[in-house]
This record gives sequence, C-alpha cells and structure tokens, in this order.
Amino acid sequence: MACYSPSMIYISFLMAFNMLGNIYRAYIHEQYSFLVFILFVYFSFFLLLYFSYVYRRFPLKEKSLHKEIIGLVIWFLYSAIIFGFVFQFSPILGFLAALFLYVVAIAGSAVFFYIYVVYEEDENERKWFCRSVSLSQGELDVISEKV
Repeated sequence: MACYSPSMIYISFLMAFNMLGNIYRAYIHEQYSFLVFILFVYFSFFLLLYFSYVYRRFPLKEKSLHKEIIGLVIWFLYSAIIFGFVFQFSPILGFLAALFLYVVAIAGSAVFFYIYVVYEEDENERKWFCRSVSLSQGELDVISEKV
C-alpha cells in the first residue's frame, strides 16, 4: 500500500520555480557554493521522496539488507540536507545561534536514524498513517459534517 500526498505536484513546481530563481541570483552574484547547494537540495529532495516510497513498499517485518540500506540512504539524505542548510546559514546568524542550529540538526538526524534504521513499526501504525494522509472525498464530507 502506498501513501500519496495530493500536493506533491504543487510542491514540485514551487520548488522548481524557487530553484531557478535562486540559481539565477547565485550565478549573478558569483556564489558558486550556494549554487551547488541549491542543486544538491533540489535533487536530494526528490531522491528522498523516491527512497521513502521504496522503503514503504517493503513488508513490515521484513529484515533484508536492501531495506536497511534504503533506510540508511534516507537517513543520510535527510541529514545532509539539514546540515547543508545549517552550514549555509550559520555565518549569518552568529556563533550561539549556529551552535543551536547544529544541535537541532544533530537531534533531528538522530531521530531519523532511529525511525528508519532502529525502530520497527507496527502494522496498525502504518495503516493509521496511510489512512490519515489519503482521505477520499466521502470521508472529507463526513468530517466536514461533524465540524
């Protein structure tokens, strides 16, 4: 069972327009490290979506090397994106704010490592998550009538 978000196409177009504008500004101002960072974040985001989809397609209790490797790839991509943002914006914020952001990035990376590498989810949890993400029109009508 796959969970799809209805707003992914909108997010993709929004990211594409923002990426093109930021690439133009970085190129004009000769900030080539920021240009590489923008491209890395854009492509890493889509890789993260793809690997998350592949990871969710594995059976729940399956313990295979492929599932563990994909979990590690998801954790690595998430951590690289977060640490890239902290690295790019830490010179602007000052030492204490940058230190705080690095602590938050390490904590977030540790949480994702636990979720995708250590933690085994229950089948009921996955069904609840997929059901809450993808509501049909009839379910939305029922929810709106209750409110």
